[in-house]
Amino acid sequence: MLSSANIISDEFVFFLTLLCFFVPAVLYTVSVLIYHIIKKELKSFLYYFLSFIISGVVGLAVIAFFGYTLLVGEV
Repeated sequence: MLSSANIISDEFVFFLTLLCFFVPAVLYTVSVLIYHIIKKELKSFLYYFLSFIISGVVGLAVIAFFGYTLLVGEV
């Protein structure tokens, strides 16, 4: 049986994972979009969507790696 503390910790891990994905993805995609607007070289929606997904996955992997090294120690 699940306690309320267990459910809250599961929600915390889920929202922390979402945050670790969306923050780098949004920051990178918006900065690339601003760069392309200034250069007047707008790309397709698929380009920005794929850059959003890839930068989110890379950001999540980097944050997970640093978290692992902090918890476990030296690599």
